[in-house]
Amino acid sequence: MRSGALLVALCAGVTGCGDPLVVLGDLPNQMRIIAGVADQPGTRVDSSGAASELQSPTGLAVRDNGDLIAVDHARRVLSVSQSGRLTVLYHGQDCFDRSCVKQPQGIAVQGEALLIADNGSDRIWRFDLQTRALTSVAGTGVNGSSADGSVAIQSPVANPGDVVVLPDGRIVFSERAGHMLRTINPDGRLGTLAGTGLAGYSGDNGPATAARLDSPTGLAIAGGSLYVADYGNSVIRLIDLGSGTIRTVAGIGTAGYSGDNGPALEAKLDRPWAVELSPDAATLFFTEVGSNRVRSVNLNVGIISTFAGTGDTDFNGNGRAAGETALYSPFGITASPQGFLYIADTLHHLIWRTPVRF
Repeated sequence: MRSGALLVALCAGVTGCGDPLVVLGDLPNQMRIIAGVADQPGTRVDSSGAASELQSPTGLAVRDNGDLIAVDHARRVLSVSQSGRLTVLYHGQDCFDRSCVKQPQGIAVQGEALLIADNGSDRIWRFDLQTRALTSVAGTGVNGSSADGSVAIQSPVANPGDVVVLPDGRIVFSERAGHMLRTINPDGRLGTLAGTGLAGYSGDNGPATAARLDSPTGLAIAGGSLYVADYGNSVIRLIDLGSGTIRTVAGIGTAGYSGDNGPALEAKLDRPWAVELSPDAATLFFTEVGSNRVRSVNLNVGIISTFAGTGDTDFNGNGRAAGETALYSPFGITASPQGFLYIADTLHHLIWRTPVRF
């Protein structure tokens, strides 16, 4: 029997069968562990990701082939294939200075390379996914902010939190201790995209470079818009890359957890860390490390809701619905064109996958 006919026969009478998200994964919004052993930090690697140990996973990104790339605080770059196999691509276990990855945070795929925002070494690294060579593209290993126009690899940066690549090829990273978003321009020199260098919350509807941010972390790009988790202000902000202006799209500037099913601009957020957009750019997802949840904003209507997490931190099992699954300080999130959302459940030492119809 041909495979298509076999699938039809097997699916007869089964709700949802034939939907690629159901066949390849689980029911929509059902959470499944794809890497890590709950509450068991370590570095042991088994034949599958779900039987392997992680140590506080943070940044996540998806390659064009659908494989998930992750970093954890064991100084590793990991690959999880769609079949669930985990491979260690890099391990800085024998490096004890700032010449290697120390405490990776956000990551971004750039062609066949991975960009890593490394809070521990105060650098932005480029890791070649083919040759596995590691090179610095910004930072010297010394913590500090540098002036615009400085040569990026010869200039200190201050606690980078995340990194993205703009459509024009510029690399943007959040400088948490510098309270700015910095650029690495094609000539290898630093620039500033947002922030004044002073912590605060100001500047909406004006130039992003005149606005104050407070410990910005997560970044996500969609066309001409850059979304920023303004962690210290407990808001999500948007920078229009065409006009260079900034505005708030979620949060009131006071930390807390409230506002579900109402306007995102009237909700309280609790220390948002990572942000991600659905492939159609209609839904914004972000992690809240203060409330131990993942929340979402329907950008077409501006309504906020909770997508995953209960607010409790005790691990409560695998295979539950997203809203019934306990998370503990989720620090990473990414979406794939295949229709999956991945969540780094950092203090449970897990990575979750859930199918989502974007």
